[in-house]
Amino acid sequence: MVRNGKRRIVIEVDEQQYEALKRLKAIYGSRSWADLLLRCLDNAALISTIMEIRNDIKYLNKAVEETLRLIREGE
Repeated sequence: MVRNGKRRIVIEVDEQQYEALKRLKAIYGSRSWADLLLRCLDNAALISTIMEIRNDIKYLNKAVEETLRLIREGE
């Protein structure tokens, strides 16, 4: 739907979900539902990136531990 040059997205939610969304909207200080949706999507992308970095750090830590073990065995 287009109205006043804007597109409309309709999502059906029950009363409990609506109340939870209203609380999130207030917490984030979102001006609109679209703003809330975009903030949540940005946060999801950020969390995904953080998890990737965390996994890289774990991999590097294992590599360092293995290198140290090999150095100790060679002494």
